[in-house]
Amino acid sequence: MTVIALPKRKKSSIDKIDFLEEILPNVKKYEGETIVIHIDNSVLYEENLLKNFASDVALLKRFGANPIVIHGGNKFVEKKFNELGFEFKMDDGIIVTDDKTIDLLEMTLTGYVSSKIVSAINDAGGSAVGLSGKDACLIEAKKFRKSRSTPNSNIENIIDFGFNGEPTIVNPEILLLFDDSKSIPVVSSIARGENAETFHINSLMTSSIVASSIVASLYIIIDDEEGISEKKQQIYKEISAEEFEKNKKSYIIDKEISSNISCALTNHVSEVMLLNGRVPHVLMQGLFTNENVGTKVTQIDDEEFEF
Repeated sequence: MTVIALPKRKKSSIDKIDFLEEILPNVKKYEGETIVIHIDNSVLYEENLLKNFASDVALLKRFGANPIVIHGGNKFVEKKFNELGFEFKMDDGIIVTDDKTIDLLEMTLTGYVSSKIVSAINDAGGSAVGLSGKDACLIEAKKFRKSRSTPNSNIENIIDFGFNGEPTIVNPEILLLFDDSKSIPVVSSIARGENAETFHINSLMTSSIVASSIVASLYIIIDDEEGISEKKQQIYKEISAEEFEKNKKSYIIDKEISSNISCALTNHVSEVMLLNGRVPHVLMQGLFTNENVGTKVTQIDDEEFEF
């Protein structure tokens, strides 16, 4: 009797088959739903992770969802400033700009970073379009100012951050046009001032106000946070919005991320996810599998939910 040795399947291919078997029954889960996704840090700066994300978001669109991608990119801005001999200055987490460097910042975020993401999605078989908050007056803003006390005195000084904006109006009509198209909008955090000047807005804030303005079904933050936890405890896989608001001061979570989650929940976004961007294909895993790759915050029925 002759025994034929069959080639063994590699573990990676087994994992891929298991992964697909888990996803396929759920592909219609988000059909017709608008999903706002913010990306920054590892998923944006590491080529393989960006490639993974691009294929995930292209697949999500094919599954019938309407993803809107909003991105950061401060590290790219810092690199471009240094290359061209401009001082890269941050104050309280805000990039300080003047009338020359705001143009360079806009060029980097809209011309380079957005284009990089658009190209990655297109290479993955999707169809992406780059936008900024200035397009069709998507986001209008006013100059952001902040007061700061002088040391050892009660004198308050107004800090000028240059062309840094605070959003005043969101006109999401242009984004809603993509619901009936095959294209995926990729938005940079640039806004238009009332005198047609250019303002830079924090990208995480941009994503939360866009999600809020269109009352997105789901708002996803993909960052280097593993999820939401409390001291010496495991990452929560899912918590209610009510629990989040009640206990957020005790959670181990970046304060800026926490405040923008609250913004979306307050404005009736149904679900918010904080996903670990260092995990390959974290978008697919977070949406369609039972893998613990972050935390979902779920809104209670509007009639029952109060802050």
